[in-house]
Amino acid sequence: AYPTMNTDFAKQMEENVSQFYQEHGAAFSRTRQGSWPEFDLIRERLKPGMTLVDIGAGNGRLARFLPDRVRYIG
Repeated sequence: AYPTMNTDFAKQMEENVSQFYQEHGAAFSRTRQGSWPEFDLIRERLKPGMTLVDIGAGNGRLARFLPDRVRYIG
């Protein structure tokens, strides 16, 4: 069995992260608008009908650079 996180601690972490992004999210997003070279590597390997799961998606900008008919989950 895997150890579980204390529920109260998990709730506090969620509140802290939410508050941070409410206060700083717009500024963070403005610094992350363009494409990175790695996006080209990803795009080359994707085919229509595939699903891309973006862990740590930030503002989801990767979705704007994907080929048509690729499902994006951020």
